[in-house]
Amino acid sequence: MATWKKVVVSGSNVSQLNNDAGYLTTSSARSFTTMSINGINVLADSSVDTLTFASSSGAGLNIVGDAGADSITFTLGGIPNASLTNSSITVAGTSVSLGGSVTQAQIFAGSTAISSSVLTSPTQGEALLTNNGVAGSTIDLGLQTTDSPTFVGLTLTGNLVVLGTASFQNTQNLLVGDRFVLFASGSNTTGDGGIVVQQGTQNIGELYGYDSGTTRWGFTSSFNATGNSFVPAVYAGAVETSAVAPSAAPIYGGASNGFGTIHVDSNTGDIFIYA
Repeated sequence: MATWKKVVVSGSNVSQLNNDAGYLTTSSARSFTTMSINGINVLADSSVDTLTFASSSGAGLNIVGDAGADSITFTLGGIPNASLTNSSITVAGTSVSLGGSVTQAQIFAGSTAISSSVLTSPTQGEALLTNNGVAGSTIDLGLQTTDSPTFVGLTLTGNLVVLGTASFQNTQNLLVGDRFVLFASGSNTTGDGGIVVQQGTQNIGELYGYDSGTTRWGFTSSFNATGNSFVPAVYAGAVETSAVAPSAAPIYGGASNGFGTIHVDSNTGDIFIYA
């Protein structure tokens, strides 16, 4: 024959429970001979027993009984990973527990992810950055063929080719490492040329140059350096030497313009002037 068991349920209308007497003095519950939770029978037999609610240690379910209030309180605490069906995730073949951390090496390990940036110059003076295969906007660097950039200092390891007018403005002396300087480079005709030393007025100065018309070197003053020819005011003196007396016209100036040329006979020491 079934007997009453001690069951304390929070929120029931049980007003008095006397377990020592083995009966309930006041209860609205119906008689029962079996009891199960989630399909598990919790009444082992028909004897008077004690029903105990228990939670596995660390399982995340907290059970608190209050005898004074005739109540049982169920609350959820921190649920450990071991109590979950899936307590970890897999990243690039590596198992990582929930709440754990993933390193960059684990994320990219064994993957085919590509991260690259390429900087190119589609045309002179322009730059284009392509990041992970996506091209950005072309940037004008101000160094295109139609630009006129200004530099504080410039060192060239190769050759410098000037197709226009080259202007050199420098308050210091010009140092040239070459032993010979070629003027009128690229010219395919004869012509005048020389060196002008400016004297107070821009482009105006003293000239020492070669007069192609007379085939002689000469000097002139107040020469405008923007010109392309000149007439010598005076000629530079030329001295020829040989072991005999001169018989031909001077090398510079020839028979028509070689006047004033000096010839020295190195054998006799005689001096001749072409006049």
